[in-house]
Formats: sequence, C-alpha cells, structure tokens
Amino acid sequence: MKKVRQQLICIVLLLPFIQSCTDCDTVDQAITAPVRFAIVNEKGENLVSDQNARYHPDSIKLLAGKENTIQSKAYNSVLNVYVFEAYPPNNASGRTDLILYFNQLDTDTLTTFYTHQKNDCSNYYSYNGFTHNNKEIENQGVIRIVKPN
Repeated sequence: MKKVRQQLICIVLLLPFIQSCTDCDTVDQAITAPVRFAIVNEKGENLVSDQNARYHPDSIKLLAGKENTIQSKAYNSVLNVYVFEAYPPNNASGRTDLILYFNQLDTDTLTTFYTHQKNDCSNYYSYNGFTHNNKEIENQGVIRIVKPN
C-alpha cells in the first residue's frame, strides 16, 4: 500500500511536466523571413560596389518611415551581386510601402504584400508579392531591383 501511494505521488508531481509537452516542442517555430534584394541594371549586372559603381553599399537604405530596415549586406560571389537583407515591419493590412533610398537624388518605392500565418505553434508573416515602383517583381529568393541605365 505504501508503495502504491508513493507511485501515485510521483505521478501527481510529474503530471504538470508531462502535460506541458505539445507538438510545438518538437518542431522549430516558423519566423518571418527577411526580404532579400539586389540592385541590378537591365542586363542583370550588379550596380553596387565599394569601388567605382553606380551605388555604394553603404548608401542603400530600405526605409519604413525614418527607420532603415536593412540588417545586413554582403557581396554574393555566386550571384555576382550585393545582397541586402531587410526586416520591414508588417501589419494587419497585409501591405507595407517602403522607400528604397539609393542616394540623395535617387529613391524608389518597394511594396511588400504578405499574409499573417498563425497557428498553435507559430505566429509569422509569409510574403506573397512585391512591387517596385508599382511594377510587380518576382521573388526567386533574392528580389532583383532593376534600375535602367
């Protein structure tokens, strides 16, 4: 009888820990992906460089209001372009208009369209479209912002 009582006490004490496990504990939670973009000419050639290019990497900004949403930038030798990684804000409307700042004399508009994804394990946004100056652009992992010559 004493042994049964001890087992019951152990079960009662362990029950909250056992019940706290969910399916979410065994999977990585989904997060909102960054917006990755490159700036190219009509031939797909890189327009950003530290030396003698149309744009310097330090001058590029993706602005949400006055906040620059670019978190990182690096030259990708496989794609032969500078890739910028930004985390713009998302909201309930499913659309965010951003200012793409190249320099004092050159700015464009980049609009992101997204859907809010929410379930028991995740709460994030998935992108489902982009426009550059109101023209739809493809996202193949890196958005190519085409600047005419």
